Amino acid sequence: MDVMVNKWGNALGIRFPLAFVKELSLKKGEKIRMTLDNGKIIIEPVAKSCHTWEEMVDSIPRDSRGGEVRWGEDVGKEIIP
Repeated sequence: MDVMVNKWGNALGIRFPLAFVKELSLKKGEKIRMTLDNGKIIIEPVAKSCHTWEEMVDSIPRDSRGGEVRWGEDVGKEIIP
């Protein structure tokens, strides 16, 4: 797919076609990595290293979200009078 290089402030920029955005699940503000390889520009998403609490909880299989786990009798300071 051919795209146009345009002026963006003091730099040059390209726009990602919507099909690419959807295929890569890109979002505004996400980091990408650009490298040069034998005269070719390679653009790839940077792997996400951290997740929100909501994303982590949503990734837990529904059938493993059990209730309270009892480990034995309460002892020491965990006993509430």
